Amino acid sequence: MRTLTPTDGVRAVKISQSWSRLSREGGRSLERLTDRALVRQVREELYPFSPYLRERLDARGFEPRRFRGQGDLPALPLSTLEELRATDPNELILRPTPGAMKAAWPFGRKLALVLAGRRGAGLLSQAYAPLLTTREEGLEVTWTASDLELIGELGARVLSLCGLCRGADLVSHLGEEPSCARLLLEHGAERLGARITEDAEAPYHAVLAEEAGHHLAEARTLLVFGSPAAELAEEAARRGTRIATLRVFGAVRQVAVQVEGDAGLRFFPDYVAAETLDSHTLETLPPGEPGELVLTPLVGHGTALLRYRTGLRMRLDRTPRPPLGSLPRICPLSLS
Repeated sequence: MRTLTPTDGVRAVKISQSWSRLSREGGRSLERLTDRALVRQVREELYPFSPYLRERLDARGFEPRRFRGQGDLPALPLSTLEELRATDPNELILRPTPGAMKAAWPFGRKLALVLAGRRGAGLLSQAYAPLLTTREEGLEVTWTASDLELIGELGARVLSLCGLCRGADLVSHLGEEPSCARLLLEHGAERLGARITEDAEAPYHAVLAEEAGHHLAEARTLLVFGSPAAELAEEAARRGTRIATLRVFGAVRQVAVQVEGDAGLRFFPDYVAAETLDSHTLETLPPGEPGELVLTPLVGHGTALLRYRTGLRMRLDRTPRPPLGSLPRICPLSLS
């Protein structure tokens, strides 16, 4: 049996507040939050540190200082899984240089780095240094220590949103291979103060499953990747087990989650910018119109992508709805 132990008793409260605070923000406030994060990511990370993306952006006549947020995304190049698979994975990794930081970073960020001295330089190197890789849909994705911190925060938000709390016992059926889903939930459980075990005989609060059909036993919550089969949903209802559906987008290290009583998959607008487009004309569609889901991560180092086409037909809904308020939703057509 392998157990991840709690590390910080204060984190669980802070994590719960982080997503619940977002859910209470107004729609315009969340739009501004996404815009600020997107501008920072594109101007200060993607364009200066990714030769692969900079070449493609330059071909579009991109001017960093003119980029203002989500409204300017349609002018930027799209990424497809096929194109990315055909690209050397090393070309997709952010690689900062002193010259690029000097040119792209604002004065305050450069000053903070200078004042931190050697310690700051060491932390900076650690934040961008490749640490491990996973394979997501056939794509090699590189992770840094900073990425693991971020995925831990994201995973803790998801578990907290699903009603799990400090001291919860989780049984994992995710296998041993490193993956975005596994890192999300292992690091999230550690930050939340929950425990993951692979001993299926032990009492537990939730099951983490890649597919439907695992025995529910005494689980209070079932976290399913994808859509639970009808028979599993019926069995869960009979036992009084809650089901939460998770959709992991491994290439961009993001997740959306649907809890019971909600009609769509919620995502965190400080982590990812979402848009939909017409798959034929490639024109961006207004919220509410179904189209192909396109995601741009707002945080992270390692493998860095821009306007990633998921190939999934979704509807983007930013209308505040219970039970999770203003957190935006992506709705598969069957859920719209």
